[in-house]
Amino acid sequence: MTEEKKRFAVTYQRFSSERQVGNSSLDRQTDSQKEWLKQNPDVTVIDSFVDEAMSGWSGKHLQDGSLGQLMKAIEDGIIQPDTLILVEHFSRLTRQNIDNAEELIKRIWKAGITVVTVRDNTEYTPSAVNDMALRIRLIVEMEQAFKESEWRSAKVKASYKRREKLAREEGKVPKIRKPFWLNPDGTLNHLHYAVKDMFNWYMNGFGQQRIVVKLREKYPDSAIQKINPSTVMRWIQADIVRGYWRGNRVYEPAIDDQLFFDVQTIHSSRLYENVKPDRKWPYLV
Repeated sequence: MTEEKKRFAVTYQRFSSERQVGNSSLDRQTDSQKEWLKQNPDVTVIDSFVDEAMSGWSGKHLQDGSLGQLMKAIEDGIIQPDTLILVEHFSRLTRQNIDNAEELIKRIWKAGITVVTVRDNTEYTPSAVNDMALRIRLIVEMEQAFKESEWRSAKVKASYKRREKLAREEGKVPKIRKPFWLNPDGTLNHLHYAVKDMFNWYMNGFGQQRIVVKLREKYPDSAIQKINPSTVMRWIQADIVRGYWRGNRVYEPAIDDQLFFDVQTIHSSRLYENVKPDRKWPYLV
């Protein structure tokens, strides 16, 4: 009896809007990936990549986000050929137009990597480049994802222009989902101390992972329990902690300007390499 060959995978998750922070999007994606892994016990996850509030339509996640880090790891040979990328749907990977989406999948295939859409249990292997039926299916998915995001973008842009005008001319708090430290009216709640903690700990040399651990310990039974390292880095660089939304100060600030800019100076001087050539890969269960 021959032993079944082990396969390795990385997971990728993404959601595009600030309004989705703290909701069930990541939980749903995680559940789908876990269910697929149960059905495929020969696959071991070696790493996970997450993009929060990163548009798959604009391509920002590929330029500045975790997907860009994943692609760099692939093209540097750190993630080996025959590895799988597990995503809920193909649209999690990208919602760009067909040209850009095809360019991305070809870069992945060129490295010998397979994309698996776990919801419909479809494997897009490098050999799919010559499989007309599979490529047509993939192109249809690309087009649908792009058209849907294009429509949403136009709708959201009009809504945000109206809110931005009210914020600029009247100082009106926009009716959008607020971060955990703000009340619906834009005033601070008790969790704003966690924002100060983030900045102070970062000033003291703590990395994002240690900050997450300390936050979860200090603020049990709160929305902070769902925070992750990428969220910490996003808040540390976001003007909303100073009370700004789209260049207009409409919220009560959680920290003062001096602390904010001190941390930006420190952050810009640090070099972060999320994936290093000598990285020891953890095997996750």
